[in-house]
Amino acid sequence: MAFALALLAATVAPTAAQSPAPAASAAIPAAYAQLAQAYENADEATLRALIAPDFAYAFVPGTNENLTQYIADWKTSKQYSTGLSVAIRVTRLTIHEATANAQIVLTQTNLPATQPLIEAQRENDRWALRNGTWILVAAQIVSDTVSFDGKVVSNDGPANLLTVSQRAAVVAQLKELAWTIDTATPGGSSRELEPLGDAIGQARIVGLGEATHGGSEFFSLKDRIFRFLVEKLGFTVFAMEASWDNSLALERYVTTGTGDVRVALSSTFAVWDNQEVLDLIEWMRAYNVTRGNRPELHFVGIDMQDNPIGLREIILRFVKATRPADLDQTAQRLACVKLGAPASEHCVAGVAAVDMMVATAAKTATLPRDQGLQAEHAADIALQMAQMFNNRDTFDQVNLRDRFMARNVQWFATTMFSHSRIALWAHDGHVMTSSTGGMIPMGTYLRRRYGTNYYVIGFAFDRGSTLPNGVSAPVTVPPDPPEAVGGVLRSAGEPLFGLNLRPISTRTPLGAYLSSEQPMRTLGAFASLADIDPSQSYGYINLKKSFDTLIFVDTMHPAHGFDVAPAAAWRQFTVPAGAGGIAWQARWWLVGSDPANYKAGGDAPSATNPAGLLWLWSVNGKGTGVTSVIVPVTPYRGKRIQVSGDLRTYNANGGAAAWLRVDGANGRYVKFDTMNDRMLEGTTAWMPFTITLDVPQNARDAAFGLWLHGPGWLWATNLRMKSVDSAR
Repeated sequence: MAFALALLAATVAPTAAQSPAPAASAAIPAAYAQLAQAYENADEATLRALIAPDFAYAFVPGTNENLTQYIADWKTSKQYSTGLSVAIRVTRLTIHEATANAQIVLTQTNLPATQPLIEAQRENDRWALRNGTWILVAAQIVSDTVSFDGKVVSNDGPANLLTVSQRAAVVAQLKELAWTIDTATPGGSSRELEPLGDAIGQARIVGLGEATHGGSEFFSLKDRIFRFLVEKLGFTVFAMEASWDNSLALERYVTTGTGDVRVALSSTFAVWDNQEVLDLIEWMRAYNVTRGNRPELHFVGIDMQDNPIGLREIILRFVKATRPADLDQTAQRLACVKLGAPASEHCVAGVAAVDMMVATAAKTATLPRDQGLQAEHAADIALQMAQMFNNRDTFDQVNLRDRFMARNVQWFATTMFSHSRIALWAHDGHVMTSSTGGMIPMGTYLRRRYGTNYYVIGFAFDRGSTLPNGVSAPVTVPPDPPEAVGGVLRSAGEPLFGLNLRPISTRTPLGAYLSSEQPMRTLGAFASLADIDPSQSYGYINLKKSFDTLIFVDTMHPAHGFDVAPAAAWRQFTVPAGAGGIAWQARWWLVGSDPANYKAGGDAPSATNPAGLLWLWSVNGKGTGVTSVIVPVTPYRGKRIQVSGDLRTYNANGGAAAWLRVDGANGRYVKFDTMNDRMLEGTTAWMPFTITLDVPQNARDAAFGLWLHGPGWLWATNLRMKSVDSAR
């Protein structure tokens, strides 16, 4: 290496008899040849010898990366692409005594890729003659084209940067078409999201992206949008970028209430391990508890970076019940599947045989349908893992992951929940419907399969902070450059808004901007603080080609963590005799997402409140609180039971109601009314309510209580219970 550097210095340095220009015409191409080899080998010493210490690398206009960051990028490229080959072609070289400008095409070829990957990057470079040696002092990306097997999958740049007049026209149209969102927190008026509902229409699958993992506002907004999709558009399946097997515990909690939701959530990807996601899951559970005759909500994971031990247990349990003679061989074939570990061709072939055997056995098995489907999917996930880890190239693995996640979404849509509408939670880079930087996102496959019945909501932001996986403290994110997407969107002057992209004509200023390549920041799960560097966190995105709606958050804040220690699922409390107007029994129950977040009780009758009060209030505005008391049902069997009274709320922005349930002989409810169609919100005066339910002759008991989601207070008084007529 020392000899190569000495040879290079001799070639580059001008002699006394030569001017700098002739030396540069030979020296700079020679230096590029050395750079190409240094890039391939991630040779830091050579890179530092050929590149100036004050080097500036402009990946996005308005942002510069220094030499240390630039070298780190190439080390990462080498790590991800073990067979990296680099060639540099100089297309134009202009020399001005001690400086030179070069236009080049830098081509990276990923040799071991299953589909040959070629990235051609056009650059404008600047060289300077320092201490008798030509060194690279600046580089700027002009365009970046990526091809798989000879087919272009993404062509980023050059960015169509706006002139002053163009920007003014774009911002003026943006202010006209954007719809304001008052708050990211769930519980706001559904009217704010009506433009989104109108745009989604009858779409079967809605992708919910995020421009960064770890941002509170993105998570809360997606929670709010999901509730809107459920309550207004009839969506029932929540599909998340999380491992399928580990998500089964969350599905059990959402549908049955069993298990510890905090432990279950913490077993998924660390980026979802926060209070905002927990609140959404708790809302799903509360919805199922109080849903009455509405369809049940389900939680599923779509990722195939799964728990191989859990997958094996599911598959082997099924094989033991259906084909016990194949149990030992199946266990041997599955043993090679390990998360993150290489998988041989022999391993892939063995798991493929298991996949085929399970699929065949499921067709004739006498087990419940759900068990057969679960085993089939577990075997398919195991095969996906083996196929991905059989590939040694990280770039290929990333693209295989998106292809498999799309396949899993389709399996849920066609097999498990064939008549359901699905909300799909993942990063912008997965749900988007165009390719960038050589990545082929899950959304491109779903758009190809479902057309406009796949609707994508992307998210963008300008500045703030985030709490990503892999970094122990919140990370500050500086404001976007004025030329970047966040910088343009913040010019609208609204801290939070939505913009439906589909109907905007490309012939308008805004439509032309949205239809051109623009630098957009996107942050995934951090491995280190270097991930926020411009070359890592920006890509050139055609927004209109990638998303159907874009939601902008001016300032992002970090998501909130939670204590994983198991929380009590319920606790008892006592109310005074006559509180609320009825001689209730002394023992009540406070249940819900976390009883510690709520207080409940009652006040005895007084001059101010002759019928006394029952009350429920939120300590911190998080989760759902539910009070419950058992009502003796014997006097009402074969009749209709009616509860009436008055309710009052204060700042109950997430909704509040009374509820009544009648349980059958087996303890499962047969009648349920949660006032879903007449729920109270915000601050109200005393409002009368009535709930009437049929009571079967074999009814075991009934239960009554109050329900409060999120912040605020709920009071009840003048409660009465009576039978009104015979049951129908």
